[in-house]
Amino acid sequence: MNGSEARTVLVTAAGTATAVNVINRLVQIPGIRIVTTDTNPRHLIAAPARWNTTHYQVPPATDAVAFVAKLAELCDREGVDAIYPIHDAEIFAVSEHGERLPSRVNRPRVTAESVWRTIDKWLNFEICRNMHLPVPETILGSALRPTDVESARRLIGKPRQGVGSVGVRIVTRFEELASDTDLSDSVIYQHVCEGLEYTIDAISQDDCFFSVARQRLETKAGVCTKARVFVDQKINTLARRVASVFGLSGLFCFQVIGDIVSGELKIIDINPRCGGGTALSAAAGFPLYELHFASMLGLDSASTFRQACETRVAEGGEAIVCRYYEEVVTSKS
Repeated sequence: MNGSEARTVLVTAAGTATAVNVINRLVQIPGIRIVTTDTNPRHLIAAPARWNTTHYQVPPATDAVAFVAKLAELCDREGVDAIYPIHDAEIFAVSEHGERLPSRVNRPRVTAESVWRTIDKWLNFEICRNMHLPVPETILGSALRPTDVESARRLIGKPRQGVGSVGVRIVTRFEELASDTDLSDSVIYQHVCEGLEYTIDAISQDDCFFSVARQRLETKAGVCTKARVFVDQKINTLARRVASVFGLSGLFCFQVIGDIVSGELKIIDINPRCGGGTALSAAAGFPLYELHFASMLGLDSASTFRQACETRVAEGGEAIVCRYYEEVVTSKS
């Protein structure tokens, strides 16, 4: 494809931090026009006003058929070349019903099965354990017993299908759990991991693979706000394994806790997309977003971004990155 032709990218869930970061990097690539969608109207989210995107309100992805049908309509109306769904439910809906979209539209190259295997934390644990990927001991809520809490002293309870830190809690007493909600198949409990927490941002393509480690120095609502960014060969090897086992392609991220130096790490979460904090890796000089979208759209600049990633990885070192918030006026009278 001619790299000089304009391309249109549709980014969903435009009100989320992850989408804002994606859009912020996309607008810096020449020749890209952005269409945004969200369950909220234009005046209730910042991205359309901040970057002057064409915006549409859409049904929630929990109604997958209606959601994808609306995206298909917008693809035809706006001449969309690529879709980047942000929320896990949206990625699953697009992967499961992708045949409803125009065939010309590029979308994440992951199957619905691959997406579900990352979203379902119990299934995720079982796959990791069976494939010898390091994970903390995990118990399904319906199988939890008083002795499990007593022997572990502390367990981390999580929704089986959850996003960020929503619904995450520390459990020290079995008696505090409700039988109808906490002791059900919709919740998992994990042994507490010792060590530092890292997020790994990665991009997997046919002919290249890059990963960047972020030590999470500060986290708010599950999103990293301060980080130490660096590259590590052991982490890269683990990231390649995760991509292979779960069939992940394009941008993805996962969290680990432990000691990188010794290699004693436990995987605590895997996401089939970039994360809310991936922008910190980009700010440290790794153009992961640009490489992903330029490659997806067939832009001539893809080779330039790949070279930039290779150069930055070879450079090594580390960077401390902090993020800040920006106010945007979305409407006024």
